[in-house]
Amino acid sequence: MGTSMPQFDPHTLVIVDDDYDQRHASDGHSRYGAYFQRRAGLPLDGEPPYTAPQFAVVAWGIAGAPVMSPGYVRVRPDVHDITAHVDDDGGLLLRVEIRLRHRALADRPCYLGDWEQDRNLGADQAWPRLDTPYQPERAALLTTATLLLPVHTGNLIAPTGIKPDRTMIGQARDNVAAVAAHINTMAYAVNELTGAGR
Repeated sequence: MGTSMPQFDPHTLVIVDDDYDQRHASDGHSRYGAYFQRRAGLPLDGEPPYTAPQFAVVAWGIAGAPVMSPGYVRVRPDVHDITAHVDDDGGLLLRVEIRLRHRALADRPCYLGDWEQDRNLGADQAWPRLDTPYQPERAALLTTATLLLPVHTGNLIAPTGIKPDRTMIGQARDNVAAVAAHINTMAYAVNELTGAGR
C-alpha cells in the first residue's frame, strides 16, 4: 500500500497522519511510537526530566524527515522545513522556512536563476515544492524567508516519566498535535508570502 498525499488547504500547513501511522505500525500500535522509543534518548541541553518545551523539541524532531519518511507529521510541499527549538528564555520557538520565488522581491533580477518548481509526476501542483535549479552554468539567487513562531508553553506537556514507554509516547504525540495546531493558525502568513491559495 503506497502513501497518499494528505489533503492540504489554505488553512493547513501540517497534518498529523494518525491513520497512516497506525496502519503501518511495525509494533501494531504506532510507527511514531516505535521511532520515539529508539530515538527519544538523544541528548538535549539538559538531562531528563525534560521541560515541556525541551520535550516538544524531541517529539517534533522525531515526527518528520529526516527521521521518519513518510513522516508522522506531513508538511505542505510549499513549506521547506519546520524545526523546533528551545529559545533563550526556555520557551518553544518554531522556525518555518519558506522558499520564495523572485516574484516576491521588490526588484526581480532577470539574469539570475530562481528556485524551480518540482515537476515530478504526482507532485502537488496546488502547493508546489521548490527545488534548486539545475543550471550549473548560471548564477542563481535563491531566497528563503524564515518565519519565527513562539509557542505558548501552556499548550505543551512535560513528560511524567524518564523512559519512553506508552505513557510518554502518548504525551509526545499530544505535544506534536499541539505544535501542529499552532503552526496551522499561522498558515495565512505563509500564504501571503507564497501567494498560495489564490
